[in-house]
Amino acid sequence: MLRSKAIHHFVLFFKRVLSGDCRTVEFQPQIKDRFLEHQLLRSMKVPSRSKCELRCYQEADCVSYNFGPTESDAPLCDLNNSTHLQVSSSDFVTKDGYIYRYILVRNKKVKALF
Repeated sequence: MLRSKAIHHFVLFFKRVLSGDCRTVEFQPQIKDRFLEHQLLRSMKVPSRSKCELRCYQEADCVSYNFGPTESDAPLCDLNNSTHLQVSSSDFVTKDGYIYRYILVRNKKVKALF
């Protein structure tokens, strides 16, 4: 299973390099019991927080996500097009059992080597 995940990540990276589009992201520390409202790109059920992070990385417009409820058998992953720093503080609410995380994005155009 671990090898399959590693291959999947490599394939995603390789596709981005071939297309000349490399998205480098830096996930910031998670904020427990917080939730960003009204910035939703898409919502999906995922088995783990790491899958949610991967989905956010794969979605070009994703800059933050909500994950939870963390104790659920089928938690939701909400991909957001804004961070809590870009919107009204009234959109960043307390929600027990959820995790919010945002990213710093560094897009780079690279020239394919082949």
